[in-house]
Amino acid sequence: SFAMSASFVLSLYLVPSRWRRLHRNAPAAIYARFVAASTSTAASVAVFVVVTRRGDCFGGLAKALGVDGGLVASLKAAASAVALAAVLYTGTLAASALVIANEALDWRDKGGSLGASASSTIGQTLDRLMTYPSAQTLRNLVIGPLTEEIVFRACVVPMLLEAGFSLPRAIFVSPLFFGVAHLHHLKRYICDERMPVVAACIQTLVQFAYTTLFGMYTAFIFTRTGHISAAVACHAYCNYMGLPDISFAWPPDPAQLRWLAKRDRIALVVLHERRYWIFLAYVLGIVLFATRLFPWTSPTFFASPFWPPSLSDA
Repeated sequence: SFAMSASFVLSLYLVPSRWRRLHRNAPAAIYARFVAASTSTAASVAVFVVVTRRGDCFGGLAKALGVDGGLVASLKAAASAVALAAVLYTGTLAASALVIANEALDWRDKGGSLGASASSTIGQTLDRLMTYPSAQTLRNLVIGPLTEEIVFRACVVPMLLEAGFSLPRAIFVSPLFFGVAHLHHLKRYICDERMPVVAACIQTLVQFAYTTLFGMYTAFIFTRTGHISAAVACHAYCNYMGLPDISFAWPPDPAQLRWLAKRDRIALVVLHERRYWIFLAYVLGIVLFATRLFPWTSPTFFASPFWPPSLSDA
């Protein structure tokens, strides 16, 4: 498991220097890392096949890697995982809805129709999505989640279980490999972004903490559903949404407002005025997430080969 994690990170540094020296968001650097990460992932799967004897102890290779059951079952698991993540982002989604509603009302007050306002807002959103750099989109929403979940969940978790780890222990230990795999960003912070060493260390430790916690969650989702599609979909959705932004809790800085577009100025003011409702939405999302976590990931419904009957919550 450690070797898989180390080889995944090391592969990113084996990229030829002419691409490695580029900024991490440069398309050429991203595509070069695509190849490196994909090659490392394929190698990890090959090692997994040999070490687990083609996944015999989990009922076959497809079940061991979480790709058994066909397309419909995989889509159901992915939908369940995304629905759970969306519930956790209730506060973020409520804030976005407030901004959109305020824009619609502003449009109506100027003599336009709510339908035209909604059409304009949807059009602007689609424009932003379409103009989002394609290489970064592939990295953040496709290649990154797919390769990382295959290595750190589909390969590492079953290997820990076969090595004798209990399921709870495997769920808590496997994300440490995932968290450690992100420590290499310290070099980027110091060498590329010229951050002070102390600030770079703090940033790296914070990233290690939340990637480890996130890894625990996706390991839980993977073992509960038995489908790697659930972990990949959850990873991609959370990458798209990002960390919750609670800057609306503080009054907007007048100096900052002066340099923002009117749409962004209004959004900041509206969100601050409705901050208590947004925080209430966050609390509601957390409560709903906690109450729906087990029912929406029932191993009985998804026929997971990893979750033992002794831990059944039915």
